[in-house]
Amino acid sequence: MKKICLSLLAFMLFAACFGKTIPFRSGEVLNAEFTTQKVAIENFSKLLFGVDSARCYAVVAVRLAPGRTISIFDYKLKVNNNFYPTVAIQKNYNGFQYTTDKITPERESDIFFLLFFVDTNMSNSSYELHANFQPIDRAKVVLPFKNLNGQTPQDSTMIKYDGNF
Repeated sequence: MKKICLSLLAFMLFAACFGKTIPFRSGEVLNAEFTTQKVAIENFSKLLFGVDSARCYAVVAVRLAPGRTISIFDYKLKVNNNFYPTVAIQKNYNGFQYTTDKITPERESDIFFLLFFVDTNMSNSSYELHANFQPIDRAKVVLPFKNLNGQTPQDSTMIKYDGNF
């Protein structure tokens, strides 16, 4: 019995040294961060989203399951009972782009970053990623966000394959 307990403890310590992902409808969430540092977006339209007056920028890094695609219309972020749409997507470290196209991974290791403008302070908040497609009853996941204190969000080279949670 003692050997089993020690083996289990060793495994738990070994596993704790590595990252963790959070499953969601389209694959796995690898990381979630927010910052007050303004994020540049290619092809951004102020007509669609208004003047960029966000107090915070929330960035969710995901890896898609095989056969899945992603677009700005697929997910929204719920913060303190308010919903915020995805405004841009970044594939790997290519920079955020506003596009209405569906984006398909070219490799299994591709990481996508979803960007949300949030007009509230995200400290001491609850955060949920919600899918905009059916079935809605399985469409939300609670995320722990890391506060970057005004620093730039991490690019894909800084995200562990096994996640940063």
